[in-house]
Amino acid sequence: MTADLKARRRLARRLSAVEDEAPEAAQILGEAYQAPRRAVVVGITGPSGAGKSTLVDRLAVLWAGAGEEVAIIAADPWSPFSGGAVLGDRVRMSEAAGNPRVYLRSMSVRGETGGVVAAVADLCAVLDHHGIRRIILETVGAGQSDIEIASAADCVVAVSVPGLGDSVQAIKAGLLEIADIHVVNKCDLPGAEITRGQIGDSLGAVYRGPEGLRRVDGARRDDLAHGLPRHFPGVSALLSRHGDPAEEAATWRPPVLASAARAGTGAGAVTAAVDAFLDWAAESGHLADRRTGRARRQILRLMERRLLADMAAATAASADDLDHWCARVVEGRASPHDAAAHFRESLSRAPAPGTPQRKPTGGP
Repeated sequence: MTADLKARRRLARRLSAVEDEAPEAAQILGEAYQAPRRAVVVGITGPSGAGKSTLVDRLAVLWAGAGEEVAIIAADPWSPFSGGAVLGDRVRMSEAAGNPRVYLRSMSVRGETGGVVAAVADLCAVLDHHGIRRIILETVGAGQSDIEIASAADCVVAVSVPGLGDSVQAIKAGLLEIADIHVVNKCDLPGAEITRGQIGDSLGAVYRGPEGLRRVDGARRDDLAHGLPRHFPGVSALLSRHGDPAEEAATWRPPVLASAARAGTGAGAVTAAVDAFLDWAAESGHLADRRTGRARRQILRLMERRLLADMAAATAASADDLDHWCARVVEGRASPHDAAAHFRESLSRAPAPGTPQRKPTGGP
């Protein structure tokens, strides 16, 4: 067995331990989080049938060909019975799967909403710790619901395609707002230019000037900032993600690119745009802001999970009390909010796990 194969198998075991929350996961994560993050995470999202997996295959091979170590985390639909994934992405990523510089892992979303798995931040930390510097995260492909990737990736690429029966699929709230780069895949199909135009026109309602990186002087900056509809909901959030021309000399407007991934065209332009965006984000400080926000959301999510687990355990321990409250709700004598408040108060009064119980005083 070669050293590389041994390392891959060790990495696979460590990722599985983290994903399954095995007893050794705490030590693995403790080691992984001891170093600053050096890997970049590129998120690929979009509706099912847009050709995301084929595009990811091309992107991974290009970055690997440039000498990078690349990992792909592909979120697959899950079985509600077994919790397993179909693992179909490997079929559409044949080139990447056979490349020695690419590590491919398919994962079940296990009922998680948002198109990505809850443990993805931990998995990225482990991959980073093993020397992988480019991580591609592909969502499950549920279209507009795949917005959680915006909080998991350094750069988000939204893939759309003409001919899916919804000509405005990519300009709806959600995908339009989270994307740093738009790609109209299968551009050799009829209607591709119409789709590109629709996306570009929608972006033009918020962004001024040419696509991609924009470095401008003071006068030009005023031109770009003039007339922006800042009173519209979400405009300030978009400007905070990509730079406000009223305050910053270098800003980013998401480009709308064309590709035909199956035919092998357009992927090079996508990798160039991703790298240009990451360079701008690192230089401007937006990348650091995103990673700080990601850490904050991860901490809050872990707190929420642990609080819910503690409450579920406390509720299960008082099954009779739960039955009592369920009956009251059904009979119209209480609301579910009253019941939740009751159990929350019970949990706050309960001693922390492992706390020694005080012995009663005054007795024998």
